Amino acid sequence: MRQRIVRAGDGGRVIQDILSHVYNAAEWLVGPMDRLQADAARLRVAGVEVEDTVNVLARHEGVLAAYTVNQHQSMAEFTLDVHGENGSLRADFGRNFWALAQTPDGEWETHRLSVWTKEAWFERQAVTFLKMVEWQTPPPCSLKEAVTTMHAIRATLRAVDATTNWTPVIPSPGVRRCLIWQGRPPS
Repeated sequence: MRQRIVRAGDGGRVIQDILSHVYNAAEWLVGPMDRLQADAARLRVAGVEVEDTVNVLARHEGVLAAYTVNQHQSMAEFTLDVHGENGSLRADFGRNFWALAQTPDGEWETHRLSVWTKEAWFERQAVTFLKMVEWQTPPPCSLKEAVTTMHAIRATLRAVDATTNWTPVIPSPGVRRCLIWQGRPPS
């Protein structure tokens, strides 16, 4: 049985656990991250202080990226959107597809991904690590690439802790809050 991490200092945050892999893949596709803004919260897992949901907007030089990961939610999923001069790329790992759009207002060209269980992802990661340790295969990324990703993860953690970069939105009088967030159906 997996031990549940309950304090932020213990690690195991969704940012470190899943987002690091998504960042590394994106940096492989479009280059290192220049800057980002992030928000995260613990929305679902009781008795745990670490976040289970994160949203990040980032820049990889001239490329815009949006990252969304939620873990242990009703629908645990993560997505990656990358937008550049020559098109857009979307990966939706919860729905097992990736898509490419190369013309403004055009259609997405979708491609199916193999369906993997959460256990299969962990097993693949463990097998890759063990083969690397035994010198049977090279690391999936270089140490330099790993350090670059770690800088992005550390920047994300700093951004989540910093609340001063938010621009307030003044709500219209009389507009009611989203009832889905409050956990009950609209009346």
